[in-house]
Amino acid sequence: MFLILLVGAGCSLVTEVPSGSIKVGIDLSKPRSLGYSINKITLELKHEKSGETIEREFSIVNTSANFQIRGLRVGQWQIKVKLYEDTQEVGAGMTTVSIEKDAIASASITITLYTGSLNLDVDWENQGDPPEGFTLVNPSTFTMGRTKWSGQYGIAYDNELPTHLVELTKPYIIAKYEVSYAKWKEVYDWAIVHGYDFSNAGWKGGQSFLETQSPLTDDTHPVTHINWYDAVKWCNAYSEMTNKPLVYFVDTARSIPYRTGQVNLVAENIAWEAKGYRLLTEAEWENAAKGGASTHNYEFAGGDSYADYGWVCYNADDISHSVGLKLPNELDLYDMTGNAREWCWDGYGLYSTDSLVDPKGNDSSQERLTKGGSYHSWDFGTAGRVASRAPLAADALAKEIGFRIGATF
Repeated sequence: MFLILLVGAGCSLVTEVPSGSIKVGIDLSKPRSLGYSINKITLELKHEKSGETIEREFSIVNTSANFQIRGLRVGQWQIKVKLYEDTQEVGAGMTTVSIEKDAIASASITITLYTGSLNLDVDWENQGDPPEGFTLVNPSTFTMGRTKWSGQYGIAYDNELPTHLVELTKPYIIAKYEVSYAKWKEVYDWAIVHGYDFSNAGWKGGQSFLETQSPLTDDTHPVTHINWYDAVKWCNAYSEMTNKPLVYFVDTARSIPYRTGQVNLVAENIAWEAKGYRLLTEAEWENAAKGGASTHNYEFAGGDSYADYGWVCYNADDISHSVGLKLPNELDLYDMTGNAREWCWDGYGLYSTDSLVDPKGNDSSQERLTKGGSYHSWDFGTAGRVASRAPLAADALAKEIGFRIGATF
């Protein structure tokens, strides 16, 4: 069956009118079985009362894909779907859907292809808003790797290439801010008396690599001087403390939660569908740093210059700063460039030109990825570019490295 799902949800947005969203899922197995090589879909939406129009174009790599359009005002929307083989339109259909916050509705679209008609079911329902302090990132396909480099900022490294398409099929949420020392300490203290251990107690940010410990006293700085194992166990502890399902387990049966020691976890051990807190994959991190579906393909997270969007060594005085002081990127995320470098889930591996779906990194690697650069980033901010990637041993410590959390939504 050739199926499109349109699923609408309440959405946090600064606007004068109530708003919702449409989630579009498309299964292309039937038209492709008929010989169509459909690789693009466009949506044209028109609000019947105000006349507002929205157009979106999405690339499709596999036989199924999911996209979302947020910030739609409530009311009747006319929706036209068009399917393409490259630039050649091969089918189209239209319907009207009523967007009402916290409501459920259904409709249907008939897509007319050159060889006949196929019926597409269309449904939508409320999915809820992301929790406070988090941004929802919708399923999409994006180009991973170095898509832009001005040559103005230091060196671009070979491990940022080749660029390749990545499809993220599940919505996820990402914290707007790096984990502050205050939040780290709150969860750390709970975890210590509930069966967790950590190799490091964490520092209140960092200052100068010449110092042996952070002299800072401000707990609004990002926590630093923790290794990858500490960050992962902290995520499990935060989930358990807030009654969310755990994500990280030490066995493939996912029956023994990861609470102690330094265990080299693999993707098979992870409950990726669980709604508990976790580190972002490198692909999730980079997609969000680039702005998701709202991307402007900037070199840094939010702009083509780090100065307004991040703390690196040339504007940070070689010291960390309170989280959230610089401007956010397109997804309202702060400090994705600079301040603290951020641990990601992935084991390190080199890129290839192969298109990937929900990549989880290299399980055989002893190094884990860090992204985003820090207050000590050199080469005029090179390490703060969204495409830069810095592998480190999972037990490595540095007063410039912290983390940011996310979750499957």
